Amino acid sequence: EEARRAGAELHNPMTATPEALRRGQHVFETICAVCHGPQGAGDGPIIGRFPNPPALTAEHARNLPDGQVYHVITRGQVIMPSHAAQVLPDDRWRVILYLRQLQGKATP
Repeated sequence: EEARRAGAELHNPMTATPEALRRGQHVFETICAVCHGPQGAGDGPIIGRFPNPPALTAEHARNLPDGQVYHVITRGQVIMPSHAAQVLPDDRWRVILYLRQLQGKATP
């Protein structure tokens, strides 16, 4: 419920500038790719050690509002822990910009 509310109420204040996308990519590759894989396909190197994470390029993830994704990064979800201590608030939005770019390149 809280995540859905965040999806409705929070909107990405960042613009997809080259600098924001580069920073988002750096944070994604440093923090997110270990689980979600370098292209967000859910095939990071933890596969086999933990339950497989979801593919961030799947339709469900593509349809999540930015605010809901921000909430998941901040608070965690299911077995994904909170990354609030590892990822600065503005960088969470930049990661989402980069993720949206990955999702645009992904095939359904």
